[in-house]
Amino acid sequence: MTRRQASMSTTAYQPSWNDHLALHAAKLVSGLTTNPFSRALQDAVDRRSTARKMAVKDGYVVSLDGDATVERLCQHWSRHAAALWRGEQRACLDLSNCSFSDVAGPAYLISRITERHRLGLQTSVRLPKQAKEINFLRAVNFLETLATAADDPVSHVLTTESLYRLTRAEPRPLRSTMGRRPTLPFNIFPFKTLRLGSSTRHAPAVRYAAEWLSKHVVAALDRDLAGHGSQVARRVILETLISASSGHDTRSAVVAAYYGLRQAGEDHLQIVFWWDEDPGRPEAAAISDLLDLVVEKPKDLLEASPGEPMGPYEAEQPSSNLTVLASAVIGIFGGSIDAYAADARLTVVKAHRDESETRGLSAKLTLARSYGGGATYGSLVVVTLPLDDQVRD
Repeated sequence: MTRRQASMSTTAYQPSWNDHLALHAAKLVSGLTTNPFSRALQDAVDRRSTARKMAVKDGYVVSLDGDATVERLCQHWSRHAAALWRGEQRACLDLSNCSFSDVAGPAYLISRITERHRLGLQTSVRLPKQAKEINFLRAVNFLETLATAADDPVSHVLTTESLYRLTRAEPRPLRSTMGRRPTLPFNIFPFKTLRLGSSTRHAPAVRYAAEWLSKHVVAALDRDLAGHGSQVARRVILETLISASSGHDTRSAVVAAYYGLRQAGEDHLQIVFWWDEDPGRPEAAAISDLLDLVVEKPKDLLEASPGEPMGPYEAEQPSSNLTVLASAVIGIFGGSIDAYAADARLTVVKAHRDESETRGLSAKLTLARSYGGGATYGSLVVVTLPLDDQVRD
């Protein structure tokens, strides 16, 4: 098993009495408490004792290892953490051995902190050990957004150990992962919290979309994307945020972008949206909202798919049944959409057709309800658009 595939554990690390016995034996044999062997064992005992005390103070500990992708996080929460995460008064999200390769994983974690705040529960966060990972979270504005989600200052949300790691990790500019010289900084649009809803008359959504219409951003998008750069603001950003706010008085949302995300040897623009759920809303309604984002008649798809956890259900949709968002992502930019709600994941990509078939735009939808309860809180939408000449065949 590789480090990247390391399992996610929810158990706190406990001290061992063997180390205590070995320490005392070393003292008796050497007659000194300052020899290297004795000091090493004492350090181990102190560290483990500290870990035990921290576990008592932090309560239920959710430890995440390896790359924090949304797929792995959904599986982990549905299998291990959902019930206790929503029920324990105190909980700690331990990211000590965690790494991040995009902004979708951090968005998912923000949603989980928001969930506990809504329930009136106390939550602390332990930052990664690696300075590189801390600097990444800094660069994408994760820490400030986390504090907003918990409605508490960063100094209260982070554990004492994390505050020490934060001061030790000297802020450094992070290099883009793009295969060529980047057109824009990777964190040109870091995490931002919005208040959506019909009562706002969509003003926050419009203001945020306008940030994507600045001259230098549009010029870079025109160069790197298959379609016009301004269409990202109008047909991707604005359409998604308005859909999220429609029919709701107020709703919290988080949005971020990663410019030049490297996946499978290619560069992409990743845009991530998350918004919270209405208390008591049925899972079927949340999944229907996801389908509303991409197709005009979601009811037909829901009736055709089983209403319980299942393997992937696939359906091809013609352009006439696609929303403005799906038509832009699939048809204009050649990208994809991954959306998560309740126990479901919806994937939308361009349908591949044989050359002998009619060359009309159609999308391939895959709906899977296989995670189990509690996999996702609220709705998470990830839009991925290929950059550079990957889409200009």
